[in-house]
Amino acid sequence: MRVRAMLTVGMLSMLLVSCGGQDSDEAGTTTVATTAVTTSSTEPQGEPSDFRATTFTPAFSAHLPAGWIVAERGDDLAQAFVECTSCVHGGEENGEVTIGRDLSPLPLAEAAAHVVEAQNGTAGPIETVTVASYTGTHVAISRPGSGELRFTESGYHTEGVGDPVDLYFIDVAGLTVSILVDSHTASGADATAFRESAAEILGSLSFES
Repeated sequence: MRVRAMLTVGMLSMLLVSCGGQDSDEAGTTTVATTAVTTSSTEPQGEPSDFRATTFTPAFSAHLPAGWIVAERGDDLAQAFVECTSCVHGGEENGEVTIGRDLSPLPLAEAAAHVVEAQNGTAGPIETVTVASYTGTHVAISRPGSGELRFTESGYHTEGVGDPVDLYFIDVAGLTVSILVDSHTASGADATAFRESAAEILGSLSFES
């Protein structure tokens, strides 16, 4: 596991509107896209699979694209990424989707506002979204362009250059669950493929109530 633990602001990350990864309905709510692409120059190996958490609570299930795994770090943190046996961090450094409940007591909008204040990047607007069947909020954090993007309260840090980090906060039976999507070192076609696969995973999420 990389030094970057979960942001203390319970994050949900997904595709940005500017990346063409979301659709908006008439009510102004954004729905996370679920279409996967295979434009990566390093195609994941293996077959798509279905995952069900055994440690994280509330337990969740998700459909994983080929090559993706989920590492449950405890009952409050799980990370999904493309497995890479030759990578220092097992593949996490090529992009990760992190699910946590560190900000579970906070309402959705407050959780998003909290993380906006506790980082050194540039935050976009807080938007209302739908992730799978769950109501939520989303904020994109642009990287500072040098050094590292740091979240001051949690200690989470990531590359200072690259695609924005997307944070989502969803309501699961009254509990705020955070999801962070961070492409890390992935760029170009690899970053595009990562984000589309991440969207597919988020679109398949189902939590036990």
